[in-house]
Amino acid sequence: MTSALPLGSPPPWRRALVTGGAGFLGSHLVTRLLD
Repeated sequence: MTSALPLGSPPPWRRALVTGGAGFLGSHLVTRLLD
């Protein structure tokens, strides 16, 4: 099975999932720190 993505790069949906999760956690952390 060959892939157009370079080896070691996560699939696009997974990258979006990680980015979304990081954004959610980041905003949650900022909210907690500002309290």
